[in-house]
Amino acid sequence: MLRPRLTVVSLALLAVLAACVGDASDRPEGAEDAGTSNGSVVEADTAAAWEPVVRWAVALSGPTQEDEIDGVAAAPDGSAWLTGKFERTATLAGTELVSAGQADIPLARIEPDGDVAFVHSFGGPGEDNLFDLAADERGAVGTGWFTGTIEFDDVTLTSEGSTDCVVVAFDPEGGVRWARSFGGPGPDGCNEVSLGHDGEITTSMDTAGGWTSPAGELDASEDRDTLLMRLDRSGAVEWGRVADGAGAQRGKAIAVAEDGTVLFGGDASGELVLDGTPIALEGGGRDGWLSSWSADGELRWATTWSGPGNDLVKGVVFDGDAVYAVGPHTGIDVGSTTLHAGAEPDLAVVRFDAGGVAEWATTIGADTAVGGAEVTVADDGSLLFAVRGSPGLGFGEADGDVTVPEGDAASTAWLLRYGRDGRLVEAWPIEGTANAGTDELALVDDRLYLDVVVRGDASSAAGEVIDAEGKDGSLWAIDLGGQDGDGDGGSAS
Repeated sequence: MLRPRLTVVSLALLAVLAACVGDASDRPEGAEDAGTSNGSVVEADTAAAWEPVVRWAVALSGPTQEDEIDGVAAAPDGSAWLTGKFERTATLAGTELVSAGQADIPLARIEPDGDVAFVHSFGGPGEDNLFDLAADERGAVGTGWFTGTIEFDDVTLTSEGSTDCVVVAFDPEGGVRWARSFGGPGPDGCNEVSLGHDGEITTSMDTAGGWTSPAGELDASEDRDTLLMRLDRSGAVEWGRVADGAGAQRGKAIAVAEDGTVLFGGDASGELVLDGTPIALEGGGRDGWLSSWSADGELRWATTWSGPGNDLVKGVVFDGDAVYAVGPHTGIDVGSTTLHAGAEPDLAVVRFDAGGVAEWATTIGADTAVGGAEVTVADDGSLLFAVRGSPGLGFGEADGDVTVPEGDAASTAWLLRYGRDGRLVEAWPIEGTANAGTDELALVDDRLYLDVVVRGDASSAAGEVIDAEGKDGSLWAIDLGGQDGDGDGGSAS
């Protein structure tokens, strides 16, 4: 079992990708007009090199294929929160956990040096899971679903249908401040969550309808709609807005700016109606969509990306007056740029201005599907996210035209840094993560916390082997180094 240690393992730098950085011919269309949010932003062609280092890692490991770290958050003091689900028994950061039912919820906070602040678990007789987590100096808030009954310390919740959404607030030591459930007679569950500047909670909920929601009465539907909800810090509902229409809609991405503005994205099939406003869909499968809302829930703009297959907006983040979005695509037109995809979905990276107009778009391709990714922005304006290694992995303007060595591409996860002009600045293969996938991340100062899915016995981090019993989760602490040019990065956006 992996234990926290301070042994240093460097992430290899890939020299072949240098061609992406300095050559103006690799710049995506529209990049010449990309704005900056302040004069201190380092553009891609002059950005200082970083030296990422894995400091420690902890694992969530058990005998099933269901051990998952689905939520990662960073607190202002530099510590990391994590949650997800496990079945039967599991070990999290050295603590043994036993499920009360089909699946339970793990919760842990790890100090910046890798010491374990606490490990808890919550659950009931059914399937319980927290899918996302956000943290600040007052603690953390998790969102997910549960079946039947679930206990959070002395709070017991009972679902109205097969599954209900749960929103639960924790104090800094993992104690439960409050827990609320939302749902009707069908399957309902909350997904992404974000904490605003004043502690307000913004989350999304996929629902089968048939109940009176924070957005009003919802008709029952065979396909699920999605709700955008805002709660205050005490859990009281401030407002709700619905994304519905013929077909199914899902909410998969949320970000909140300091002024309370909300970015909300996901995918839809058939038809998309945002708070009564029809949004045109043009693709052949599920289309990705991204929307912007005011702090009081007024729809400002919406845009879509539509290919012949299934497309999705998976990660969003604010950067001053602009927006980045990342997600799988099957060949789409974004502004003046056409992104091509292979037989399996590739990954789109798009920058929009404050009004939802695309400024540039680029793609990451591979021989197999390139999954979606959460994203974050560093102090120097760099966009950071991670992707799973895959045969044929390549980065480029529209076709992934700069490829990486076959062995490296297939056997490791990759941490990617993009400049504000759309060029790939640096890419690091994360060593020792054989057959790994990755998604959740959180940035605080110059420390990036990244979840890495591991299988088999060929993985290692920070000098320790990770022996996965089935499909296991792990959390890695990566010091980026050099965000501000001297290795002492500041707070993330």
